[in-house]
Amino acid sequence: MQNEILKRALDVYGVNLQVTTAMEELAELISELNRYFFRENRNDGISPTEAKYAIASEIADVEIVCKTLRILIGNDIVDDKIRVKILRLKERLANGSGRKKILRGICKKNMKIKQSESDVMKAVRKLLGFEGYEVYRINNGGTKREDKHGNEFYTFNGTPGVFDLYCVKPGSIDMWIETKATGKKPSEDQLKFMRLVNSVPGRYAFWADSFDMFLAQFNDIKNGYGLPKLGRVAPE
Repeated sequence: MQNEILKRALDVYGVNLQVTTAMEELAELISELNRYFFRENRNDGISPTEAKYAIASEIADVEIVCKTLRILIGNDIVDDKIRVKILRLKERLANGSGRKKILRGICKKNMKIKQSESDVMKAVRKLLGFEGYEVYRINNGGTKREDKHGNEFYTFNGTPGVFDLYCVKPGSIDMWIETKATGKKPSEDQLKFMRLVNSVPGRYAFWADSFDMFLAQFNDIKNGYGLPKLGRVAPE
């Protein structure tokens, strides 16, 4: 019965929307786990019991989207991967593999995930479109030109530091978002712009060098937790 409903959802909403929903639900679970297990990150006064129910709700969402992904990828393929990874875990436990070694492997694996600025921006704009936002691209950068002799040169257009995207939705907080390639950081002008925007109530500015980083911050804003320290610099 569940598979039939999920297959119907794929037919009605399409693969792209369902995959985007899966990414969003995974990020929301990450946010809730971070708040519960790293209590110093909380400032909303929620009780441990309420936090557990919030996590349970996100786990349910993630299990649903994972079942949808199983339909797309194939249950046999996923089950084979699970068996392999469980056997690997069993071997690690039997061999006494240390926690530090496992963490180093995780970090090394995650370091291989690179996204260009264009990739991040496209994914952000697509998700925000699904969420009902109007997203305005701010063309704020260099433009290649030619002089009368055919020599190429660049001119700067716009105001230094202004973020890439301005996002608005009726009834929601306005957002300015700066996208970066993985590993890149905002410029001093961009940090100054971010501090200025975040000093004004009712709007947020943050940056992200990956789609995951964007999702973590966007979900915090959407769920009413405000902007985490990850993408914000406090007003000077």
